[in-house]
Amino acid sequence: MTLPESTTSAPPKRLRGWLVKGLKMNNRASLLPGARRQGRLGAVGWIGMLGLLLWAGSTHARVTLTGSGRSYPVIESSSHKALINKIRAEAQQAPHPSQVKVVLKRHPKPAREERIRKVATTYLQPHDLVSHQGQVIIAKGTRIEPLRFIQLPVIIAVEADSIQLKWAKAKQAELEKAGPAFILIANGSAWDVAQRYGLRVYHLDDRYMERFQIQRVPCVIRQIGLNLEIHEYAL
Repeated sequence: MTLPESTTSAPPKRLRGWLVKGLKMNNRASLLPGARRQGRLGAVGWIGMLGLLLWAGSTHARVTLTGSGRSYPVIESSSHKALINKIRAEAQQAPHPSQVKVVLKRHPKPAREERIRKVATTYLQPHDLVSHQGQVIIAKGTRIEPLRFIQLPVIIAVEADSIQLKWAKAKQAELEKAGPAFILIANGSAWDVAQRYGLRVYHLDDRYMERFQIQRVPCVIRQIGLNLEIHEYAL
């Protein structure tokens, strides 16, 4: 049995072994009295043949049986190729990273003067927090200090213009001597910033605006004990 040239890999080793064993059994049987020289494969060979046909089916190839001169098309479609085509189609429909830009309901204003604000993150649980078994985990009205359980990295919030980005890059290098610091942009595209300035930045969104009480940029947000410190800079 031969397969045409294609981009497929070789058949599994076990199938090849079954086929070879079946062919050997066929050759031995052909030496017996009354046996026909051409014709039958051993039972193991038929198993290998069937498996090989199923394997070849994913290639849309034609299978030729050596000695018979006959060629049979394998028409079963390739699930692998279908998956690749689906991924390519979805990739073409997805927007390019440069088209994904920051969208904010309330845009921060530019900082006009240097100012430091302290923000408490304590809040009261607005309703009972219940487990799937109906047990109250956190009761309504419980006073919660989220910064008691986590340590926030330093956040640098800026506009995506050349002046503020250059400042943010230098500030990040200074702050990272003590720990991780991330740059969040209030407008534009992180992709464009990476391509133009070679700088990894992230998008500022409404959740960060609210939780960190960002009002003006550029600013640096850091955790001081159980509070946040927002340091606004006038450039």
